[in-house]
Amino acid sequence: MKKMFAAALLACMVSISLSAQDDAEKSKTLGGSAGLRLSILGIEPTASFIFNHMEIEASCPLARYSMDSNATIGYAPGASFGYISSPFDKGWQNGVGISYYWFTPSYIDSVAAIFSGVTSTAQNGNLHAFSLYYRGGIRFRKGFNMYFRVMVPLVLYAHSDTDKTVISIIDREFVSVMLLGCLCTQAIGFRFTF
Repeated sequence: MKKMFAAALLACMVSISLSAQDDAEKSKTLGGSAGLRLSILGIEPTASFIFNHMEIEASCPLARYSMDSNATIGYAPGASFGYISSPFDKGWQNGVGISYYWFTPSYIDSVAAIFSGVTSTAQNGNLHAFSLYYRGGIRFRKGFNMYFRVMVPLVLYAHSDTDKTVISIIDREFVSVMLLGCLCTQAIGFRFTF
């Protein structure tokens, strides 16, 4: 009888502890995340700060498409700001917002084949991209998230020492660039929310 009573008491304590842990996560308003995404852009480490339902994320795709010994790793730092539904609850999450990427000359050199049709200016200088994004995924217990992300480019600004180019979503020739951008920026990833 004592063993049954002890087992029931232990089960009750574990249940209360798990319930209190879930309640603490539901009332949580401040946190962050760290993770990794994969797309045609490359491997992209991410980190974010979350307050209520707003999120500021920093990321940086890294790419090396050339296999010779002189190849360098290209990088493209970026940041995004947006809304995320139920950031600390289990289940499906939606996120929408705006993002910015700076495709550095080293990054453009490493992926020259992809950018060759976009603009010759981009190959010789810097490319800045402003986009809308949607991120959807599922959050499991203990803060593990799996998700996908799609971006729609709105404005591209390319500049070099001799030339500057601005292409926006209202330009007719931007449609092909926008479609290429959507294909290149589809990403899958995981992150841990804390």
